[in-house]
Amino acid sequence: LVLLSNGLTISDQLIAVSVVHGVHWSISVDPGRTVGKNDQPTYPRVLANIRKILDAEGSVSAQFTVSTLNAERASEVYEELCELRVPCHFSLFRPQTVEQLGQVEVEPIIQGMTRVYAQAYNRIQQNQYSGSLTSFDYLTIGGPRSETCGAGKTYVVLDSEGNLYSCHESIRKEGGPPNIFQTEENVFDL
Repeated sequence: LVLLSNGLTISDQLIAVSVVHGVHWSISVDPGRTVGKNDQPTYPRVLANIRKILDAEGSVSAQFTVSTLNAERASEVYEELCELRVPCHFSLFRPQTVEQLGQVEVEPIIQGMTRVYAQAYNRIQQNQYSGSLTSFDYLTIGGPRSETCGAGKTYVVLDSEGNLYSCHESIRKEGGPPNIFQTEENVFDL
């Protein structure tokens, strides 16, 4: 069982339950994300919660979606997660609207990921933990799509209040969680 989280509100009690039941944490990290009226950065808090999971001998990995907005910090995130020995999956931001497609600048993403791959090869040569990087050569890049992942179909997200969401991004959107049972196919039908 995998628990997908944005890593912001993880209680000691939830960590303890996850350790007892062998639940793996999958934490979405974004060093550019902010919350609240004062735009407080979330990344330090997310790293602190990853450390709490590790200190409790829990199982954790991270996902970093590389975009124009955060590509310059990709190598920093990679290095910090490697130092913690936390596997991290780097993926490319997939525009879901024409507006988002217009905001993508390819060059910063290429530069950011080039630095990450250079660090990985350097770590491998020095026999240091290098995490796990996914090659992007299999990736099909197309235009905006209405459906880009298995949200609500192959996985769901449980927040700290016990509410189910179809996607971790849905938690931040207005109007509350979407009803994950509105589609014919969802994780509970498997």
